[in-house]
Amino acid sequence: MSSRKGDRAERWLVNTVEDEFGGYAQRTGASGGATSRNRPDVIVMQDSEAWFVEVKSRTHPDTRFSKEEVHDLQEAAERAGATPLLLVRPSFNKYDQCHAFEPEELKENDKSYSIVNRMLPGRSVGEILTG
Repeated sequence: MSSRKGDRAERWLVNTVEDEFGGYAQRTGASGGATSRNRPDVIVMQDSEAWFVEVKSRTHPDTRFSKEEVHDLQEAAERAGATPLLLVRPSFNKYDQCHAFEPEELKENDKSYSIVNRMLPGRSVGEILTG
C-alpha cells in the first residue's frame, strides 16, 4: 500500500469518528514507521472506551497483517487498557463500508493473519463505537 493511500484511510477514520459519532480520534506519530515503538495507526476514544487501530486500505478486502504487526498492536493496546482493532478500508467503488475485526477474529496463517472475502462483512465503525 502506498503511504498516501494509507494516510487517506487513516484520515477518513479520524474524520468519521469525530464528525459522525462525536468521538475522539488521532493518528499517531508511528504511522509509516516514524518510530520503532509499538504504536497503532489511530487511537480512537468514545465515551469511556478506547481502541488502538491498525488501518489497511486495499482495492479488495482480502488483506494480510504480519504476525509482528498484530502482536505489536495487541501489546500496545494492552499497555494502555485499549482494545486492539484491525480495520480494512476497501475500495468504496465495490464495498459500502470499512470492515473492523479484533485479532482473534482473523484467520491465522504461517507468517500472517488475514481477512478474506468470505469473512465479510466485518463490523462497521458505527457498530464498534455504538456497541
